[in-house]
Amino acid sequence: MALPIIDSLDELIYPIYNSAATQVMDVYHSDNLETKSKEDNSPVTVADLLSHQAIKLGLESITKDIPVLSEEEKYPSSIPKEFWLIDPLDGTKEFINKSNEFTLNIALISNGIPVYGFVGAPAMNLVWTSNTVKHQALSNTSDLPKLLRVVGSKSHKTDQDTTFAAFLKEKGIDHQYKSYGSSLKICMLATGDADIYPRFGPTSEWDIAAAHAILLAAGGDILDISSMKTLEYGKKDTILNPYFVAFGASIDITEVGKIFNEFS
Repeated sequence: MALPIIDSLDELIYPIYNSAATQVMDVYHSDNLETKSKEDNSPVTVADLLSHQAIKLGLESITKDIPVLSEEEKYPSSIPKEFWLIDPLDGTKEFINKSNEFTLNIALISNGIPVYGFVGAPAMNLVWTSNTVKHQALSNTSDLPKLLRVVGSKSHKTDQDTTFAAFLKEKGIDHQYKSYGSSLKICMLATGDADIYPRFGPTSEWDIAAAHAILLAAGGDILDISSMKTLEYGKKDTILNPYFVAFGASIDITEVGKIFNEFS
């Protein structure tokens, strides 16, 4: 199976995204915000399903031999080496609460690595792609920023987030904590608007794959907190991610390792 030319994907994906985003925003501005609960008790709306259908059909039309895996469909028992991985509406709670902080996410995975990512936040009129950020990637610094800008989940904050903030204070690391919804947090790392995003709660591969590709292109990464290894996708045994730390090019991986070696 031949992968598409990565550098030319933006022009193919934009129309697919625009179609899905238009349908999502039509629901967003309507009174049709009825929700149902999936098996894991997470909410789903008609916007999730409309976006899923638009993105899946669009991707199948441009790459007929690359399967599309989605949050809104059952995962196959056998994961291919190359596949599209989509989260048609990340931040459904933010969507329901009309906070604007929801995203549409499209990733291309090859041998466990997200090689292309497209994230759009239609209510904020923002789009990030791995092709655009790599042209403006920041240079890694060897020093810890004077003010460590930490981002975290708006809807899924845990006790460990509070413990981590206390740890930073104890170590004399000046920091600022802000919470955001969806994959916006990782995109902020890629653009240099935040430094680090520790996640001490459950996430699935589709939640972060597209943003991970963007972050990689910008000089950052997402690491398993336990092993300090880059997260992989298309795992055979689970679709869940381990607890992780995402960081941008504004902070060196060595400094990230020091922080979490002490914290653990």
